[in-house]
Amino acid sequence: MERLRSFAALAAALFLLSCGQGRKPLSQLDSQPLSADEKLLDLDVAFSHFKKYYAPLQYKEKTLGVKYDDVFAQLRAEAAASTTDQEFFDVLGKLVDSFKDGHVSVSIPGMARYSLPFSLDYFDGHYVVVDVKSDFSAETGVVKGDELTKIDGRSPSEIASKILEFRSFGYDRADQRFAAYQLTHRSHVVPTSNQAYLDFKRASDGAQYNIMAFWKKESGIAAESSGAHFRSEITDASILLFGENTPFFYTDKARTAFNFVKVGVTEEQWHDAGEEGKPFDLFALLYRHEGKNVLLIRIPTYSINDADLKRNVRTYELLLKSYSNLADVLVIDQTHNPGGSVEYVEELARLFMKRP
Repeated sequence: MERLRSFAALAAALFLLSCGQGRKPLSQLDSQPLSADEKLLDLDVAFSHFKKYYAPLQYKEKTLGVKYDDVFAQLRAEAAASTTDQEFFDVLGKLVDSFKDGHVSVSIPGMARYSLPFSLDYFDGHYVVVDVKSDFSAETGVVKGDELTKIDGRSPSEIASKILEFRSFGYDRADQRFAAYQLTHRSHVVPTSNQAYLDFKRASDGAQYNIMAFWKKESGIAAESSGAHFRSEITDASILLFGENTPFFYTDKARTAFNFVKVGVTEEQWHDAGEEGKPFDLFALLYRHEGKNVLLIRIPTYSINDADLKRNVRTYELLLKSYSNLADVLVIDQTHNPGGSVEYVEELARLFMKRP
């Protein structure tokens, strides 16, 4: 039984749909690799849980035109043939991919992730730099807007297609953006060398240039076949803005055009309502548009700590009470919201219900 060390955590991560509130802490993998028998046992348990608990299984078979017994049999053969834990992790990634469901992911503690010091996004068939570490940019000349055209002589689209064998969202645009991010932050299709030879096209003048960079290996983390939690201080609607409190459209140009006024719940209002401590830090705006007063409230994520849930919902409640009489229109902004807790969604929905 000791050799089943990874799967109690793995099974929980596999079947709790990417909703952070349901996740359990993950233990660390031992340094000793899984044996062939352990891999098959782990996979058999995974198959059993999917067949028992994955509600849309039959619907997926019908809409995707697959038989999951056949999928499981093929993946079991691949797991038996795998020679490393990374290869077994890739088999689990293929299992996740087969469901074409952005809410299904697998996370394994202790597996390595390989990163380069910049991030990409996908725009009309091009892989464009949207974030880059300042020291790397100064050393190499790589800046935001430059296009990556080759990695070790291979096109980014070729590698992205391979990455998407292990993870997909069921929607092509989301798949392509996720694969773009994974090109330089990999837990699948891992590099075979610590060096990467990169070809770029400069945004400013279209000139071609090439550099060498080093992959950074991060071990002992929970390598995840998922795309839900990317954060970075960048602009213009990138996937890396998922969950950010300030929306991508809150720019100087937009503030000038709409004359936004930031609003919220003050500590005085909070205490007058009989609450202790401080209100939650929410993003909300008042502005005029086409002759009407608009109240915009932002919900950046549905993942929230249990300890903060009540205070967060209460703050939204007081905000709506304070400004509803001033507004003709309510806008609920959920751009780049990666999802989260069903319980939290239900509590927020109650704010808009007149009866149960």
